[in-house]
Amino acid sequence: MSTETLDNAFDLFRKFTKSDKETLELIKVFRNTVDEEVQRSVRTKVQTLSTKEDVSEVRHEISNLEIRMTAKFGDTIKWMFLFWVGQLGAMFGFLYYFLK
Repeated sequence: MSTETLDNAFDLFRKFTKSDKETLELIKVFRNTVDEEVQRSVRTKVQTLSTKEDVSEVRHEISNLEIRMTAKFGDTIKWMFLFWVGQLGAMFGFLYYFLK
């Protein structure tokens, strides 16, 4: 806290207390509370930040997922092609049978 802020706080708290000693004690309590709140806020923000290791781990997982999805996509295309060939064979077989 800046000195100007503490001076303003001192003047404000002086209205509610009887002596300067009580005012100083109240300011100490106020300052400790503010410091604790700032430290708690910083700890919370540090816990939610990701590190370079976290980011590289996520990138690795995404690349593995892309590889697996590519493999599944290739399998899907292969089976689709086989079913299309089967359908064409069946269709030409029916046409040959009905036109003969």
